Amino acid sequence: MHVEFQVFRGVFASWRDLFSQAADFASTLQPEQLITISHSEDHSDGIVTVWYWSSPPRPRGGTSASAAPEETEP
Repeated sequence: MHVEFQVFRGVFASWRDLFSQAADFASTLQPEQLITISHSEDHSDGIVTVWYWSSPPRPRGGTSASAAPEETEP
């Protein structure tokens, strides 16, 4: 299984709108898939994140928390 996330953010969106979008997305998941829903705010930029288990990982450029870090040359 892989941990994945979906981010909902908006400077002009209300907290109610952001949480409604996150709740709508979370409602599409099976109950055992949902890990948690977190939120953050920085200078009026609200962010709500839905963390969930996925197997196999969903193809979504850059939103998978299970992505391997890039290797660097010494």
